[in-house]
Amino acid sequence: MMRHWAAGAFLLIGCRAPESKLPATDVLRFGVGHMGGSTFFVVHSDGTAEYSSSGGPQGSVKVTGKVPPEELEQLAALLQENDFCSNVSTRSTGVPDEAFPSASVRMHGIDCKVSMWDGEFRDDEE
Repeated sequence: MMRHWAAGAFLLIGCRAPESKLPATDVLRFGVGHMGGSTFFVVHSDGTAEYSSSGGPQGSVKVTGKVPPEELEQLAALLQENDFCSNVSTRSTGVPDEAFPSASVRMHGIDCKVSMWDGEFRDDEE
């Protein structure tokens, strides 16, 4: 009986994305490197945001901006509503040249890093 309980507890704990490990100055990070370049986006705790992309048809792009607190609150509510931190990869390796996007979030009670192979995530199951 104890073995079944331990296995069940492991499954519940193992089905969550790991903590974000974001620096104290960041609330959101997204990044993906791929065959054609890379894309990164970060939102700092003061709302400033930075976007950078390299390897695309326009070459390297860097943009800075500001994300209002209300929009971060709306994003946090959406992530909580859809249990963002329950997204975990089911594969240990990808196929050749497959991207491995990663999103880290630490705000409003959410703290996780979700990384999945490009062909693994679908938000349109129908």
